[in-house]
Amino acid sequence: PVHYVCVFHAMVSTHLMYRKNAFDHFDSIFCVGQHQIDEIKSTEKFYNLKPKRLIQFGYNHLDNLIEKYSKKENFVLKYKNPIQVLIAPSWGKDGLFETISEKIIGILLDAGYKVILRPHPMTQKKSKQKISYLEKKFSSNPNFVLELDIPNFDSFSQSHVMISDWSGVAFEFAFAFERPILYVDVPKKMHNPDFADIPHVPIEESIRDKIGKIISKSDIESIPKYIEKLCKESESMKEQIKKIREETIFNIGKSNKIGAEQIIEILNQLKDKHSQDKSN
Repeated sequence: PVHYVCVFHAMVSTHLMYRKNAFDHFDSIFCVGQHQIDEIKSTEKFYNLKPKRLIQFGYNHLDNLIEKYSKKENFVLKYKNPIQVLIAPSWGKDGLFETISEKIIGILLDAGYKVILRPHPMTQKKSKQKISYLEKKFSSNPNFVLELDIPNFDSFSQSHVMISDWSGVAFEFAFAFERPILYVDVPKKMHNPDFADIPHVPIEESIRDKIGKIISKSDIESIPKYIEKLCKESESMKEQIKKIREETIFNIGKSNKIGAEQIIEILNQLKDKHSQDKSN
């Protein structure tokens, strides 16, 4: 017997950021937070789908980041010049990288910040020419770094603020390092054009203004002003981000243990069912 289990690679919504039928054929889903449970239950009801086993799991990548970097002495940064800004957008033709990344990098460097550009893995596959162009344009500036090593999160631990759009990595930065996000409000990224059938506001919308600041594309010239403000408010925002994290994500620091226990339970149930079927 086969039992299909889904474990998420991001803390994002299930009905906006994934394709319409992405989860229809799983037996169990290890959910990051209540938002995913609510979305999947509503999806099952709306489309008359077979109910799945929805497990309050959490997000083990977040737990791993917290454990790894909380032990480092440099985890707590002092807000002094040069402030380091991490640009980590999502991917897609209307995204921040594809539309205004060059201008934003220029503005930040002119303001004297250290800038790390971390293109999404899909951007690295699909936009190699633009990445190469940006590297050539800004590589002569010692304050510019192109980060292509996706498994390495040291750039997160050393950055004071992240600039993003609709990327799930923004949650990882905010929740692991308790630092704010500056969101540039480019058109919404969606993989399911029918997401509005499900009556839940995607988490990408609902908590953006609680873990950072949202600005319009037309206001990017003022980015340095917003960064300075976020840095000054870092301590008060830290407490708010921690509160949102606790309210949003299941089993922080315990997801690996919970997941292992659930997989063993599923395996034992399959064995029992297989034994019963043989005896019958």
